[in-house]
Amino acid sequence: FQMSVSGYSDTLQELLATVLETVTGGTSGGVPVPSLTAARLSVLVDTYRRGLNNSDSASPATELPDYYTKQLTRTPTYTRKELRAAAVQPLTVAQLQSFARDTVYPVSRVECLAFGNLSPEEAMAMSQAVARGLGYRAAKAPAEPEELGAVVLPENSTAFTIPAPNSGEANSGLLGTFQLAPVIPARELTGKKAATLHLLQSVLQQPCYNRLRTEEQLG
Repeated sequence: FQMSVSGYSDTLQELLATVLETVTGGTSGGVPVPSLTAARLSVLVDTYRRGLNNSDSASPATELPDYYTKQLTRTPTYTRKELRAAAVQPLTVAQLQSFARDTVYPVSRVECLAFGNLSPEEAMAMSQAVARGLGYRAAKAPAEPEELGAVVLPENSTAFTIPAPNSGEANSGLLGTFQLAPVIPARELTGKKAATLHLLQSVLQQPCYNRLRTEEQLG
């Protein structure tokens, strides 16, 4: 899961400490776990279920960059049908805390990104606070894309056509993905190469946007 804090740099560490206290406010078997009431859990579960049920009516432009991209390029991944079937099962606070204690926390690793008006020492202190608060181990650099849960796509061009789940949706969407991992293994992706890739993405984006949006007005 992801956790982020933002705000004034002089109070950011205090904000992070408050968030960590909320996330690890309870204990289960001596391990920090989320603390919440049964009523609050019921609200969160209901919100999650409604989000799954309403997702089929979302536009392709909204769904392509997130849901369908993950379905094609990440592993493991689960369809909304599978998630809906699991979401209708009863869940207690104790079960959630046990899941966090026994399944999530023991194998999770921390990756932190800090930017803005922070010194290297302040950024390091914040990352160490997260690791201590959640009881996580330090992250190791993965050797290959598979270790990040990435799927290596077939060579050459591959097209996947997926019908929109909402039969009343008149719009379509197209997403092109260029995967460079087989060309540049993760262990060889230096900071300079990563920055160059981001620059290349920006260079390619502008003419595509101008052609599709400005000239042809396709969306």
